[in-house]
Amino acid sequence: MSGALMRPRSLRLRAFIVVLIVVIAPLVFVWASNVADYSSGWQMQRRVERTAERAAVALEDGVAAHRLAEVDSWRRVRLRVLSADGQVVADIDNESLPGIIGWVGELFFDPDSAPSLSEWERRQPALSARPEILKAQVDGYESGCIWADNRKLMICYAALQQGEQTVVVHESSRRAIRALYDVRYQLIKLAMFTMALGILLAGWLSWRMVRPLEALRAQVLARKTTGTLEPVVLDRDDEFGDLAAAFNVLLGALEARNRNNEAFAADLVHELKNPVAAVAAAADSLESGRPLDAARAARLARVLRSSSSRLDALASRFLELARAEAGLRTMPRDRLDLAAMAAGLLESVSADERFTAVEVQLSSRGPSVIIGGSERLETALRNLLDNAARFAAERVDGRVVVVVTGSEDAVVLSVTDNGAGIPEADLPRLFERFFSRRKGGTGLGLALTRAIVIAHGGTITVTSKPDEETTFTVTLPAAEGVSGGM
Repeated sequence: MSGALMRPRSLRLRAFIVVLIVVIAPLVFVWASNVADYSSGWQMQRRVERTAERAAVALEDGVAAHRLAEVDSWRRVRLRVLSADGQVVADIDNESLPGIIGWVGELFFDPDSAPSLSEWERRQPALSARPEILKAQVDGYESGCIWADNRKLMICYAALQQGEQTVVVHESSRRAIRALYDVRYQLIKLAMFTMALGILLAGWLSWRMVRPLEALRAQVLARKTTGTLEPVVLDRDDEFGDLAAAFNVLLGALEARNRNNEAFAADLVHELKNPVAAVAAAADSLESGRPLDAARAARLARVLRSSSSRLDALASRFLELARAEAGLRTMPRDRLDLAAMAAGLLESVSADERFTAVEVQLSSRGPSVIIGGSERLETALRNLLDNAARFAAERVDGRVVVVVTGSEDAVVLSVTDNGAGIPEADLPRLFERFFSRRKGGTGLGLALTRAIVIAHGGTITVTSKPDEETTFTVTLPAAEGVSGGM
């Protein structure tokens, strides 16, 4: 427990830190705001002094007092000009404009009691009768800062005599946080209580978070040690339960992949036995010492050639299938026209001497541009076309029809032949590895085609009945940014 808690990235440690920050933050906020308010006093005083000097310069340059607002915006301050007889001839009040400070003030105080410069002004004597103004009229200048409303409001002022007129500038700093500062000792007492409660809650929360994760971790590591892929068990109806369910989905997929690999290896060994046995028999025959006449040599040569061809085909298809089922991650992908590719492959099928009697047809509607690997997709389409042509060639009126239909989302290619059809019982196994009813076939062609289509983000389906047409349908994602016909 202690080792896990002290790790820099421990969830328990993070939970305790968050609780401490939440508890201590109000105290830090109050202290920092109090320091900031005191340090901002001299800044306010400098600001009102500079504003008074700029206004006096404007008046000296001949600007009428009532037109001072056109000269400067006088932001955040209240600027007034008194005439020689004490009348206010100009009043520019930008200090009490609504804003974030006013909103904060109403948050900590009710709107009617929030301290403000205007409220303070209403309680003061006339501007011309205030001591600071009278002193400025005598000395030419007076400035300073005072606290008002029980130190909830700091007010800075500057008064400057300009000829017969007096420029008066005020600015206030609303102490919206002052209510909290006044009860800071009570806040400290409350923080001590909430810190103890928060630490207990943090411990409980971290236990609730970390314990199921540790249980999952232990079960997953146990699967590695024992070599089993049994589902993990976590009786939780929350996000941790969802995580356990996701682990079980992954473990199930790994288990299925293991079973497929075992079946794949068993099927491969079974398929390799026949050509390997033929090669072994030929070797035994050569070692027997019997005379090797021309007829016997030719027969052994045929056996070796047939077996080597079979082994080469199995090895090549096996390698292609393994790469395709791995997702073809390193395969370069380009924009390809599926209809044009199908047309080129159909020409090679028509030129094949085995299929000279087979009628081939191609129709295309809509855009047929996809993103993929040309070599792999040609292999997949060639498998489908050769397969269809072989069955169609068994009929006098054999026919293969290819239809490519494109849209903004997908390109659909269908290959239909009017051969003998496929028994309904064979349809579920048609894309399995090493499944073939054709003599001499490897049983890897359709499995490879399916793996290539899936690696391109597509799907492949088949519909057929005995003595009826058979249709393979391939659906692939269309390339982005393609619209209209090709």
